[in-house]
Amino acid sequence: MLSSGEGAHGKWVSFNSVFNMKLLTPLLALGAFALATSTTQAAFVWTDLNVDQPVYLSAGQSTSGTFNLNGIAAESGGPVFVAGSFELTSAKAYFAFADDAFFGDVPYLGDSNEYVTVDIYDAPNSYEVDGSHILSYLTWDWITGSVQASLLGTLSSTGELDYTITVTRGDTWFKAAKLKAYGDYKQVPDASATVALMGLGLLGLAAARKRFR
Repeated sequence: MLSSGEGAHGKWVSFNSVFNMKLLTPLLALGAFALATSTTQAAFVWTDLNVDQPVYLSAGQSTSGTFNLNGIAAESGGPVFVAGSFELTSAKAYFAFADDAFFGDVPYLGDSNEYVTVDIYDAPNSYEVDGSHILSYLTWDWITGSVQASLLGTLSSTGELDYTITVTRGDTWFKAAKLKAYGDYKQVPDASATVALMGLGLLGLAAARKRFR
């Protein structure tokens, strides 16, 4: 084995250690580059829109429904959603309302304010809703909220998400529901991660050999 040193008790650097260091530099660089490029892939967006028969709700009443992403193609020609094949990273839910009064909450022409809660939102606040029936969906009042992170796993694995809307004050018509889910294919260990980990492992071995010589 080729080697060089300072004496019988000096520090020695073997030919194999030098060779390993020269090999590790491009190997680590390649792994880092591959990891960086692999994380820039854009996520897909799936949208489920439910416009069923309007539901009239007064204070204390609730209505429930289910979003279903299965079989829906992602925006911009993306893949069709199949339960268990994708990992969803976030989702937003939209709900539309129209006041029971023809002119909503307009003073003298409408009525008092209405408030609702949505069980899947990450913030358990009451949302004021207004809206009107005058121009159909153009004058509906949409509220928006992020879906709780704890529900994303179930949504990813089943493609379905149940929701419940409750009126806490006043009365209103529940008109429509929409879900926008963001995600990508399930992540599996790829070549870039393997290369980087192998490089780090070899680097550790080389350092250990140099230290104990």
